[in-house]
Amino acid sequence: MITSAFAAPISVPFDSDSWEFTADSEYSLEDFTDTKGVTYPAIKMVKALGFVKDADFTHGTIEFDVLFSLEASSSKRDEQGLVWRAQDQQNYELMHFRDYEFGTPYGLHYMPVNDSAHPLQFYYGPGHNPTSIEKPLGEWIHVKAVVSGTEGEIFVGDMENPALFINDMKQGVNTGTVGIFGGYNIPEAVRIPTYAANFSYESMDTPPTLVRGDAVQEVAYVNDPNMVTEWMVSDVFSAKELDDRLALTANDQQARTWDKLSTDNIGVAFFSKIRLLDRANRINDTAFARVTIQSNSAQTKKLMFGFSDSAKVYLNGQLLFSGDDAFRSRDYRFIGTVGFFDNLYLPLKAGNNELWFAVSDTLAGWGVRAKFADMEGITVIATDEPNSFDTTTEDDLRQNTCLTSYNAGVLTIPCISFPVVNNTGETEVNIYSIDLIQDDPAFLFGVDLDSIVPR
Repeated sequence: MITSAFAAPISVPFDSDSWEFTADSEYSLEDFTDTKGVTYPAIKMVKALGFVKDADFTHGTIEFDVLFSLEASSSKRDEQGLVWRAQDQQNYELMHFRDYEFGTPYGLHYMPVNDSAHPLQFYYGPGHNPTSIEKPLGEWIHVKAVVSGTEGEIFVGDMENPALFINDMKQGVNTGTVGIFGGYNIPEAVRIPTYAANFSYESMDTPPTLVRGDAVQEVAYVNDPNMVTEWMVSDVFSAKELDDRLALTANDQQARTWDKLSTDNIGVAFFSKIRLLDRANRINDTAFARVTIQSNSAQTKKLMFGFSDSAKVYLNGQLLFSGDDAFRSRDYRFIGTVGFFDNLYLPLKAGNNELWFAVSDTLAGWGVRAKFADMEGITVIATDEPNSFDTTTEDDLRQNTCLTSYNAGVLTIPCISFPVVNNTGETEVNIYSIDLIQDDPAFLFGVDLDSIVPR
């Protein structure tokens, strides 16, 4: 390890034995000339992930030259980038380019990687993407990453002004190796080669000074006091165990083991930090994340949340919500971006309330984030053992299981209550099922009178 803060960069040629590539990497070595006539001894990557052996890197710089094919388009594409502080082949910090997204913020992206999962749905926008990046295809472009504590900067072509400022590296400050990444997220049918040359790094024992400047962007929700900051996360199981079930039971509680997971500073609980998935077979693809909400009275609280990729939400054992935000689950442009986009109004009872998310993974990021509209009258804690579900009252049960659904122009409300005064002057509540039929042009609903039936 280089101990001087002013040590010279170490050059690591791609034809040296200093590199270790993953077993499934596809690459070759060749001299490559760009459209301006500049030739470098290069690595041609179709799909590659390589690490420098024995590079102890905490702070410092990493540099290389990158070239993207003139063929790059939405139908022919590749990705390439740099890796640092790698603990092993599955866990590291990553910045990478998407040649098919040049001209948009997504042309350059920083994200943490755990268990080989690339959580692009959680980590996007300021601190992860620039406002935009436009770089030529077919030409060598010099790139430098500066790593300084939990912050960093990415320079692309212009070595004076950073293209991206990283405000918070999600893996924290640790020591690991450095490396190169190319093509791993691209389907084989549309993947094209990309090229790199002149790789070097400089390891420093003190964090280098950053330029900051115009690349710094404000990041939303940092340390928001209303966010859930700790979850208890279960062991992994199959999502099929929850098919067609409106309620959890004591067996669901007893069958699971739990570990505490703290969120990052924007409230993301990234399950891959503590749970491993068999991504080849995907038999067990789901985990619970739970908290206890201690409420000082019976009240309704607004919860804002997001998840990747699909989720079911239970309060005191009763299903309140089910959703699927998987990559391209809605159309070809949908990537499943996670924010606080979904809302639930939680009917809390006085005392302890169990809030459980069952979150399933299909691609890339796996986890949840949540925040309350306000914390008045509630405390949210992650307890080692869950409270039992058997404290709900009959009214709670009726309210929580009367769910609405919408399909093919019909809004079905299984439970709707009407107060009725009986012959003795006492007020009773009659419960009915009702279908509402959508009036298409105005998105209004009319009552299907024949559907109103007592329950």
